[in-house]
Amino acid sequence: MSHPVDRTATALRVIADFLRKLPADEVDLLIDGQHRLVLVPPGARIAVPGNRKSPSSASIDVDLVRRELTAMTNRDMAADYVENLGTIPQLQGLASQLGVPTPSKPKKRPLAELIVDGTVGSRLINQSIRHRT
Repeated sequence: MSHPVDRTATALRVIADFLRKLPADEVDLLIDGQHRLVLVPPGARIAVPGNRKSPSSASIDVDLVRRELTAMTNRDMAADYVENLGTIPQLQGLASQLGVPTPSKPKKRPLAELIVDGTVGSRLINQSIRHRT
């Protein structure tokens, strides 16, 4: 069995060789803490957390959606609006960017309702209660 210091030195050489092959901008992102290195066994599949913009959610303007939802006065109207913004993966990306937790395999309408609840739902409920009295 080789000495632990020798194994560490060998591992660091492998990592250094890997880093030398990366583009400078990716190394900068690693240094800044925006990227990280992960050990993955050969053949493993990697799931990327929702905090990165996926291509499927990139077409939805989150700021515009937030403004539109804020202007709405009806929960059903807001859910209709969100439901028509895109596909389920796009809405999942939108929810992630808005900080709204979602189930792993949502249906489209319940997902739209979750987004409304997580963004402007409580305000719309309060308005609805005030207007009933």
